[in-house]
Amino acid sequence: MEWKSFLKQKLSFIFLPHSLEKDLLALVCRIGLEAVYWVNTHSAILRSSVNLFSSHVQWKSHGKINKEETAKSLIRNEELCIRKRYALASFYCFKDEALKLWNKMTWGEKYLVGHDYPSLGIWNKWMKGESTIDWDILADYTLWAGEHDLPRNRSWNFFFFLGVRSSYKKLSPEKKLQWLDNALREEIYDYDEFHFCLSHLNANEKENIFKEYPLHVLLYYLDWPLQGEFLEVADRLWSYLSERMFFHALHFIIYEKIINEWSEYNYFYLLKEFWYGSPIHLKDYIQRKKIYEALMIAIDSQNKSSFYEEPVVKYCEQFRYAHHFRERVNISE
Repeated sequence: MEWKSFLKQKLSFIFLPHSLEKDLLALVCRIGLEAVYWVNTHSAILRSSVNLFSSHVQWKSHGKINKEETAKSLIRNEELCIRKRYALASFYCFKDEALKLWNKMTWGEKYLVGHDYPSLGIWNKWMKGESTIDWDILADYTLWAGEHDLPRNRSWNFFFFLGVRSSYKKLSPEKKLQWLDNALREEIYDYDEFHFCLSHLNANEKENIFKEYPLHVLLYYLDWPLQGEFLEVADRLWSYLSERMFFHALHFIIYEKIINEWSEYNYFYLLKEFWYGSPIHLKDYIQRKKIYEALMIAIDSQNKSSFYEEPVVKYCEQFRYAHHFRERVNISE
């Protein structure tokens, strides 16, 4: 990654011990990616004003952006166009803030809101007092479900997912499951939002989510700061992981975490323990695939620069090649 090389060059002038330099690089990369993701997610709402983000961003202690507090800070900023502040409050489902801004806007500003943010039509009706907010209808609208005559725009409806902390707990049990099901399939949420949704489900509902999406759930635990819980979660999910899912997980750890040098955690150790802790039937499946050769080299090397030079490791970066059958299989390996 070119940006990682750039950061390494800048950090080299600080003269830190190598271990501290690696930790600092991982932290800076993580914060940078978090900021880029926020900007990309909100640029369609804030448009040219998205550059105000840097002076309003609020952070959590574990290095994640506090999206709700950041949004509230921007909503309070009167330098920001009132239409954008209203749109932000609406997509985050901040009902009181949105209503105050709605009542402050002129007729012309309200008209432009409807033009610039077409999916707010349903929300604007509630702000006008034409009917009370029905959170299940908002969920149907966001998920493109249910029978109603509301205008649909998939690219804009997505933004109501930003309001999960305001709206999710107000949904019916059925809609909560539909909402989380869609968020997992579309990979919309990071682990903060995922954990929040999970905390509002009962034990049976949680187990159904684990059963339906074991790989999605497991991959959440490969990101900071949850890696220390990964192996424990894997133990809970083994009975739900298919052979193909196990292959995906191994490939992801090797090529997204180890090869890309995410030094925030010892992914070599995690990979080794994940493999040795896996059930026999999953091991048997992988031993028949090309990725097994790359896996064994990674487990034995403990060093990215040495094991990536092996041809089979480079070839296995291609998903289809990694999934090919090996020429010879020795199940006793």
